[in-house]
Order: sequence, then structure tokens, then C-alpha cells
Amino acid sequence: MQILSKLKDMSPDELKALERNALRLAESGDGKRKADAQAVLDAVAEERGRRGLSDGRLVVGRRYSRKEIGEIVGGSTITFIPVVDGEATCVCLDPALNPEAPNVVLAGEGPQRVSNAETLARQTGKVPVFLKRGDADWEYVGDHRVTGSSTDREVVAKHAAKAGRDEVRLVVFLAP
Repeated sequence: MQILSKLKDMSPDELKALERNALRLAESGDGKRKADAQAVLDAVAEERGRRGLSDGRLVVGRRYSRKEIGEIVGGSTITFIPVVDGEATCVCLDPALNPEAPNVVLAGEGPQRVSNAETLARQTGKVPVFLKRGDADWEYVGDHRVTGSSTDREVVAKHAAKAGRDEVRLVVFLAP
């Protein structure tokens, strides 16, 4: 497969996207496609090891830097909901801004914040959730799924008040 020869030139985000696509193919493909998908997954794991990147397994309760999180799941190391190829790769919440975290995600003003939260709200699969515990310290609290979202004024106001915030535009509800 020609793609395997290009792994060394791929960014961590591109590796993660390739891995996600291979996982989908492995789950839904026939025998030959599953074998090809497994070969891609093995090659991506080998490339991660060659680069000294994490193997992609997250451990509940372990703390990670945003750099490590980005290497594992892909996406921005700055935004609170990184998005790659139209999918949220994780949710990184500061309990000072999201006191009901990890069950309630508050998206404040700003086009990227709201857009990324809307992407999360439409997502059907589980997503890794991290809570800020220090300046460069994010605790993995498990994978969560979206159970709903709201832009209703009363719902937004209720949750924004609990956070002492007035710029909240969207609330996303998560469950393990």
C-alpha cells in the first residue's frame, strides 16, 4: 500500500485521521479490507513508536499535557474542543469555567468555540474528556458521549449562572 510509505511525512493529526479511517474500515469491511486496515493500524502504531509518541491508549486518572493529548488524539493543543476532519477529538475542560464538568460543557462567545461545540453536539460516538488540574496538567476522566445540547435561553442561563458566566451560548450534555 502506497500510503504506508508516506507515514514518516505525516503530522500527528494526519496519523490520527488515518488511524480513525482504518478503524472504521476494520469494523465494517470484508476479509481483504479488514486485513488491509489492520496493516495500516500496525504501521501507524510502529510509526508512533518510532517517533516516541504515545501508543494512543489513555489511562483514566492519569494526567497529560496538552501536547501529549494532541499527539494521542490529534487536533489543536489550544482549543477546548479540538476538531479534525469534522469530528471532535476530545474535550478539555477547566472546572473553573465549567463547574459541572465533565457532564456539562459550556461554550462561550467566539465563532470557533461555538462551532467546535456544535460539532461535538452532533457527534454520535464517545470522545475522551480531560479536566484541567494545573497549568499544564489535564486529567483524563474517561470517554463520554453526547446526550443532548441546548441553546435555549433558560437552560443556558441556568448553567451559565452556576459558572458565574454571562457569555455562554451553547450547553452540551455528556455522560460516560
